[in-house]
Amino acid sequence: MAKLHNPTVGLLLTVLLLLQGSRGDSITVFSGAGGAATLSCENVISHYPDCSSTVWIYSRNTETTVRVVHLGKIRPDYTPRAERLRLLSDCSLHITDVTTEDAGVYTCRQYQSDGSQYGPDTPVYLSVLARMEIQYFFYLPLWLVDSKIYQPLNFFTSH
Repeated sequence: MAKLHNPTVGLLLTVLLLLQGSRGDSITVFSGAGGAATLSCENVISHYPDCSSTVWIYSRNTETTVRVVHLGKIRPDYTPRAERLRLLSDCSLHITDVTTEDAGVYTCRQYQSDGSQYGPDTPVYLSVLARMEIQYFFYLPLWLVDSKIYQPLNFFTSH
């Protein structure tokens, strides 16, 4: 288990976890980079075997949408993410080794055998928490005291 060395980060993670699902009728899932995320589909047609009625659509922005699961099958042409995707028995989408590129909206949609959509979409918002390296540089000017020059101090820290 990862240790948090900064109490502010711990507080932020706690707040984010408490906010999970706070977008009204949609679902928000938070995952750390390198972790795993399970995105649930709320409107599954139970009498279809192997999630054969399920479609998952990924959208990072309004211009790009990709169908990552089509009628219960992970699309192999959707690389490199395809190898990290798995459809669970309840038609939830499971993502392993999550990266910041996985963040976005995943929409679960169900289709009936006649091709018509069944029920409303289930949008799931995936937010990925990533560690950032921040460097600080402090420079103190030269000081002249009693005809003696004091050297500048440089401090580098990273968190």
